Amino acid sequence: SAPAVMNADAGDYHIRSTSAAIDQGINAGVTTDIDGGPRPAGFGFDLGADERPDASLLLHKSAGPMGLNPGQIVTYVMDVANIGSTMATNVLLTDTLPAFQQGLAMTATRGTCAPGATWGGNLICDLGTLASGDRVNLTVTAQVTTTLPPQVSWRMRNTIWVTATETSNMTYADTALQDCHVRLNDGLSEYPTVQSAVDA
Repeated sequence: SAPAVMNADAGDYHIRSTSAAIDQGINAGVTTDIDGGPRPAGFGFDLGADERPDASLLLHKSAGPMGLNPGQIVTYVMDVANIGSTMATNVLLTDTLPAFQQGLAMTATRGTCAPGATWGGNLICDLGTLASGDRVNLTVTAQVTTTLPPQVSWRMRNTIWVTATETSNMTYADTALQDCHVRLNDGLSEYPTVQSAVDA
């Protein structure tokens, strides 16, 4: 039998709040359900063509520059949006820096942020309640270690988790620790990549 749908006899296969299908699906690359609602909602993908309406936090994260020499500063830009149909409460963002980076500052368009002071530490933002359609932009700056790892280029992964009472999500951004120094025509100016030297 159908797992707690609204009215199978009438062809209404929207799932009920008590359905065993909630959060039991997999990521099949489908971002909307039969009604155009966002997938996933809540804590995972629902089974079937319907996604039970709930909060849904969409994340985007970028980093620049991507290639970093020892001692350089990297900037991460993040965007958190509630694209679900209901509010997300007690929203907490945790940004975990890679071991070779130390947080310098963290700002957000709303909420309260506390940057970690240790290498590879957590930077935490309490974003409060995000109503449907609410969006928060965050910026993090971090310094790269001056000590080179055993080999370069060395991948550095920055991961963010966003949790709420109703839903959660995560994403990451990769940078690379390198040892690249470029000068043009024996000039005094030094660039971290060949492309940046050409662009100058």
